[in-house]
Amino acid sequence: MRFKATLAHEQLSLLHSLISPISRLTVGGGANAGGQSDSSLLRNGCMLYLDAENVRISLHGKGTSDCTGIACFAELKSRGGIFMEHRIESVAQNNAILLEIDIVQLRMALQSITQEKYQRKAHSRTKRKYDQDHSSNTLHDLTPSTTTIIKLAKRNNTPCLCLIHGGTSGGYIEIQHAIPVRVAKASEMQQYLPPELELPNVQLELDRILPLRAILERLKGISSTLYVTGNPNGQLILSTDGNGDSSGVGCSIRTVFDRLTPRMEACRPDASGACTVKVDSKKLAMCLQWQQQTALVSTASMCLVENESLVLHAMLNPPDVGFFTYYIPVHFLSDNPAD
Repeated sequence: MRFKATLAHEQLSLLHSLISPISRLTVGGGANAGGQSDSSLLRNGCMLYLDAENVRISLHGKGTSDCTGIACFAELKSRGGIFMEHRIESVAQNNAILLEIDIVQLRMALQSITQEKYQRKAHSRTKRKYDQDHSSNTLHDLTPSTTTIIKLAKRNNTPCLCLIHGGTSGGYIEIQHAIPVRVAKASEMQQYLPPELELPNVQLELDRILPLRAILERLKGISSTLYVTGNPNGQLILSTDGNGDSSGVGCSIRTVFDRLTPRMEACRPDASGACTVKVDSKKLAMCLQWQQQTALVSTASMCLVENESLVLHAMLNPPDVGFFTYYIPVHFLSDNPAD
């Protein structure tokens, strides 16, 4: 079993930008991770599926009530997408490898490399000015490799996903990370695929810079639950009923977004009117963390599936690299007003 891939700076930054909000769905997602152990995989483990064409990431929220029940699935194109080049060899069907990895450890490893690159860029600008002023050697001669290698290897007889960046040329230190993984049967990926849902009642295309996250951060302190309504006219309505937490009792809020683009061609054939779902405010806010990085996505949409799920789907930027999707559980709403 072998896997090795090379990433350019832009590809590594995109991977880090994708992993960061997804990792918030785990116990250690918002804090510094400690040492790796079997228990950390239970707390922060996600499934990483690799084959010749795609990279798939599957994670179910765990650890706190704010994350429980949420599922996130991402798919990236390997060849000509997230990797400059890659090689994979496996005896499994479809030449695939399935790993369980601590996503917080992966996020921290990617973060350390991206931060080093930004620091090196600042140093490069300073050094370039010095070279121009003193007519010394060009900076290009001293700059180490700007690519990062990710590979599957063993460290002390433990399978690890290793990240290697840089080198000692020009005084730069090579950065290496070895993140222990659990190797699973590739056929087990069937257990980690996205949930099967009915076609949505309403699907709305969201403006990439629509400030949903900022509004949710305020609403979640007023009410623990939120009603989300979408209609074929392109309206998205967020409302509270004033019967939630003590801080929000008697306070009803209604926020309306107009002129969104409805995508009713992707909805169930009999869908014609508005659809309302009731979600936990903190869960929805947790799944909008990616809005802190507006350059991460090219387009995004919200799907409302009555009494089943609220789905957030986003295409990465550039869109041919891949996508990620959040599946958020909803509360059952009865048609009977007496319930």
